[in-house]
Amino acid sequence: MTICHIFNLLSKNLLLYHQTNYLRITMIDFNDVMQRIKKILSIQTKKEKILDKDIALALGLDPQYYAVIKKRKKIPFESIAHFSHSHKLNMNWILLAQKPQYLT
Repeated sequence: MTICHIFNLLSKNLLLYHQTNYLRITMIDFNDVMQRIKKILSIQTKKEKILDKDIALALGLDPQYYAVIKKRKKIPFESIAHFSHSHKLNMNWILLAQKPQYLT
């Protein structure tokens, strides 16, 4: 499989990863990803209710753009990568709920 194939799959919200000598394809669910981001924001802000606007701003996205990608269930990988780096979070935890949650 070439790099182009892997990027093609990523753009369709699929992630390939190697596990015990075979490839496993896991669908990444938009709602699950945003729930994990909400969880982090809720802990940091000590607010129980996190709005879509809060998520958009935390990801560095315009709230109107976030509404569009939410409707299309398009995961903003680059924004999540910046968010996970700045909050020292494991991006695999955000996307796939793979532990550990925090990077050391």
